[in-house]
Amino acid sequence: MSQTRQRLFLFFTIIILGLLIVGILSLTNARNVRAQTSDNDDWTQPINLSQSGGATNPQFVLDSNGTFHAFWKDIYAGFVYSNSNDGLQWSQPIYLDMPFSVALELETIVGSPQFIADNNGHIHVFWRENISILENVLLHSRIDAIQLPEQNNWEITQRLATSVLNMKVTIDFEGVLHLAYVITGDENQDQAGVYYIHTLENQFYWTAPQNLYQSPYFRTLSESSSANIDITTSANSQTSQIIVTWDNRPRKRIFFTKSNDGGNSWVDPIIIDQPTEGRTVEFPY
Repeated sequence: MSQTRQRLFLFFTIIILGLLIVGILSLTNARNVRAQTSDNDDWTQPINLSQSGGATNPQFVLDSNGTFHAFWKDIYAGFVYSNSNDGLQWSQPIYLDMPFSVALELETIVGSPQFIADNNGHIHVFWRENISILENVLLHSRIDAIQLPEQNNWEITQRLATSVLNMKVTIDFEGVLHLAYVITGDENQDQAGVYYIHTLENQFYWTAPQNLYQSPYFRTLSESSSANIDITTSANSQTSQIIVTWDNRPRKRIFFTKSNDGGNSWVDPIIIDQPTEGRTVEFPY
């Protein structure tokens, strides 16, 4: 991907990283999960949270009560958890019984779960799983953050979609979760393409899927050649503006769409980068 293409994609996919802690990890090698906090431009020394050499896929959320939550996968013990009230003193890491723990044991989970906190004290988790003859089923659950880690009572798992190759979730200033995902077509006859849903008032039930973009080329996508997708929100008067970007790799195009009314209606997708005259097959951008 050229620098021009990267700039375009990054410009339209605003990722807010205003966190006080960061997990450091090489995704290709199991290492320690570490954390550090920032005071202006100075950083504290990294803290070894995992205390093992088998940690992968660290994720971090800050809940509405100001508590830091760190999750990571230990290749020997499953998913592990630690929390902190100040980013400096962390609880002893413990194994968590996650709603996808059985899938981990059966090796039917696909990719890495994604965690996000809402403004009502919940932590949500999204993951993909192969269930019987259904592949890449997108699932969702949540827990009251104050229950972690003692009670660990995750709510009932919801099935959101099938044949999902990639997804991203974000939250707006009103606490609504917005989720965009790519599918290759499923048993409900949904067309291959990009879809969008958002939570209703209780932040657990979801709207019906809206198709933002269709392409038969997405039927050829796989885990090794998926589609990039991102979603972000910003305040627009009294409603949230939602922005979704994605690429169509077989057609070598990047798209953008937005909603100015909190996800109820969308503008037609706009191509923001594509091959132009004079560029070669090897270097289309």
